[in-house]
Amino acid sequence: PLSQISAVAEVNQNPNNNNIMKAFLSVLPLLFAPARAEFRRFDGPINAASNYIHYSEGYVVTPGYVDISNLIFESTDDGSNRLFANQKYDPEERDWDDDDEEGGEDGENRRLDGGADGEDVDAAIASGSTFVDIILLHEPPSCANSRLGCDWTELGVGANDGVGNLRWCCSDDAAALGLCRGGPKQEGRLIVDPDKFKGQHRFLGVPPSGDWKRSVKFGMFDLKDDGDKAGKYVLVMANCNDQFGRNLTVSGDYVWKSAHGYLPGNLFGEMYFFSFLTICYLVLIAWYGIKMSIHGDEIIPIQKWVVGTIGIGLLEVFFKGGDLWVWNVDGDRFWFSLYT
Repeated sequence: PLSQISAVAEVNQNPNNNNIMKAFLSVLPLLFAPARAEFRRFDGPINAASNYIHYSEGYVVTPGYVDISNLIFESTDDGSNRLFANQKYDPEERDWDDDDEEGGEDGENRRLDGGADGEDVDAAIASGSTFVDIILLHEPPSCANSRLGCDWTELGVGANDGVGNLRWCCSDDAAALGLCRGGPKQEGRLIVDPDKFKGQHRFLGVPPSGDWKRSVKFGMFDLKDDGDKAGKYVLVMANCNDQFGRNLTVSGDYVWKSAHGYLPGNLFGEMYFFSFLTICYLVLIAWYGIKMSIHGDEIIPIQKWVVGTIGIGLLEVFFKGGDLWVWNVDGDRFWFSLYT
């Protein structure tokens, strides 16, 4: 399943190709990265571009969390070679406050996450900084389980004009189409509608020049049992300012964890199922072996093959259940049980 793979994909803003691009780009990382269960690995670029975003999907049973604190964002150059390097970029604040503590308990929904440990958050964002937006949203089962999937604009991410023009970022053409409700204060940022968006938001301020390397200070997206629902979640990253923004690379592990452990929530029932089958096979082979022992003088050759077949089935469900159990406890899949 794709939810087991470190699949960080890009979503093109052409609405007609959106679902095709999601599927294709989600499979593409399979060629380059091994599966590491719900400890996922992200190694790749996040270039400054307004026409696509990066995303990763997972299934979480609440209470749980998604933790991106170990992801390292780093500039690819010192910023002096950018097309608009000699122009000063002076961003305005959003209409809605990303650092508003009223957005959730302790500001968990709209909190600024720029500074390193011990560093003042405001001081961590230099004048003229652009931003990398990071959000976590829940896809309702009503659309997540449908053939077409969820329309993220209905969930408050991105915008469309109803006639086929879809934009993820507030770029010049998005503003010309009237899709940036925040006006100039939203330029160069991910389009997030505060009236529709019910997820959690983080962002990093990227200075206009100099070597830069930073992790997300408050990278824990806590999913509580009372307010958040179990189901499919999507982690979205966007480096939207293609005029003044800087190309970045991201490296490190990030974690998806459910209430029961590291096993993806949609596979938890499967672990119980294979455990039940293992018990059934044990009872069956024990019963059959005892009967063969009691009626040893009446055994025919085919009964030995029946025992062998039951034994093979027992080994299969035992190692399958064991693989899921180890995955759930440790977060990594044990190679022997995985390939046995």
